[in-house]
Amino acid sequence: MKPVYMKKARVPDEGSMDVDHHDGEPIEDLEIVEIVKHKIIFSSRPEPVGVCEAGT
Repeated sequence: MKPVYMKKARVPDEGSMDVDHHDGEPIEDLEIVEIVKHKIIFSSRPEPVGVCEAGT
């Protein structure tokens, strides 16, 4: 499996300008948050850990 990345939208500063952008559309600035190299796939959904059952 090749690595995948987690991304999030970055909020632009009020004073920042993009000199290469001329058509007036908003700019979506993305930031890479994390690179995932290993992915665990379960055959069924795992049970939550640390959750107490009611009545015990």
